[in-house]
Amino acid sequence: MGTKIILFLAIASCFIVPAFADSGILLGTDKGEYAVGDTLTIKGEVEEKKMPSLALRVYDPDGIILSANNVEILDDNSFSKTISLVAPFYEKSGEYQIKIDYGKIKTSETFLISGESIEETTVTIIPEITEFSAEKNEYTDGEFVTIRGKVSSQEEPTVLIGIYDPFGIPGGFYFGEIDAKNAFEISFLIVDNVNFKIEGTYSAVAHYADSEQTAYFDYVMYQEDPIQTPVVTEEELDALEESFDTLEDEINDELKELEETLRELENELKEIEPTSVTTKQNNIVNDVKPKKETANTKVVLEEEPQKNLSVEDIELGIMLNEMTLGCDKSTLIDVVSYYDGMGPALFRLCKYSEAISFFDQDLSKNPENLAAITNIGAALNKLGLFPQAIQQFDSALDINPNYIPALNNKANSLSQMGNHNEALSLYLQVLEIDPQFSTSKINMDTTQKNIPVKTLIFQETEQKPTPIISNQESPKVIKTIPQENESDNFFEKIGQVFASIGSIFGF
Repeated sequence: MGTKIILFLAIASCFIVPAFADSGILLGTDKGEYAVGDTLTIKGEVEEKKMPSLALRVYDPDGIILSANNVEILDDNSFSKTISLVAPFYEKSGEYQIKIDYGKIKTSETFLISGESIEETTVTIIPEITEFSAEKNEYTDGEFVTIRGKVSSQEEPTVLIGIYDPFGIPGGFYFGEIDAKNAFEISFLIVDNVNFKIEGTYSAVAHYADSEQTAYFDYVMYQEDPIQTPVVTEEELDALEESFDTLEDEINDELKELEETLRELENELKEIEPTSVTTKQNNIVNDVKPKKETANTKVVLEEEPQKNLSVEDIELGIMLNEMTLGCDKSTLIDVVSYYDGMGPALFRLCKYSEAISFFDQDLSKNPENLAAITNIGAALNKLGLFPQAIQQFDSALDINPNYIPALNNKANSLSQMGNHNEALSLYLQVLEIDPQFSTSKINMDTTQKNIPVKTLIFQETEQKPTPIISNQESPKVIKTIPQENESDNFFEKIGQVFASIGSIFGF
């Protein structure tokens, strides 16, 4: 038979009132008995309109489906359908049945056709679902669910498939078209919290003719991998802040004590014989006079941090720069530039790692800050990281090949690594640029004493040069070698409080 059958999708729950049948649907025909060729009119009404249409099917006395229709429900909840009782489908006499499916609500009605019965000469294959299953056993959000199946014979063009969640609540209905091989297939997208709201086992129920098949599959919600972000607790933040405050307090307390001691030493300085002090001061001042700019080297002096210092304060600061704190055990003199900021002050207190962080801040403002680059190298020297220190000095020399602090300090690194000849060569290069730069003279003398006599390539000077403060790219230079000939108690005291220079002279 070639009758076209249209099925429908419905979600409904029944609310029964006395005026309706137990099913909640009123159903009737315009007559009780018909003849072949008559017109059958079916009318009815639903108690509550849940879906826009319902499915109506007509069966002959042998239970064979003759017609399937999708009937629209009007706004007043009524519906109607007219069918022509033509041969050969309605030639058989007997009781015919009308079946109504409205979601899960079902009802039926009968009518009679009079006439001679026609003997069946063909074998009828009952239409039913023979195969039905989901493509996968498990799905998740964003995947397509594919369900396939087969029917025994093609009496209707489509198979109605309903999808139900683990609690039996319908989540969607689909029509699978039957192809020439009696196979059908549907596919739909899973959208979390839209058509799939909970995890669990879902069921797909297929309806075809009078047959019904169920397939099952699991739905697992997609779980995103949590982003591992470092979590800092409030206690950790408080502890970190407290440690910074403690460090700051320690530095401030130490500087205050040194300022007070310096003031006491200044008073003692006034009581010392003027001639001897003046002689020492004049010798040092002569060494730190700014050099004029030449074709081979460019000397840049940092601006004095304080303009209201007296001559005595300046000369005292120069003397203090030549002293050595007990925390510095170096035997070679590194040239360090002093200027406003915590970096030089921390360096003088032998807090080299902390000083490097402040020098890095200076470089962030000016990547070609020769003083900051060289100061980092000097701090690395103090930490024993000689190869890393040489990298810093080379960076400074790339900018200015005749920068004396970088040349002197690189020579110190090489000397401490055992490369004495290379170190001596660099000391000589400094003295070619500035023959009066006594710091390199002292370092050269120290290096020569540390190598066998037969390998020396330079003669020791009979008289040890006077320590100086370099004015190459910096107004103040720190000497980090102990003075063995210092015997005066007063100057020993000055050496112990050198760090106060940071608060008095702004570095």
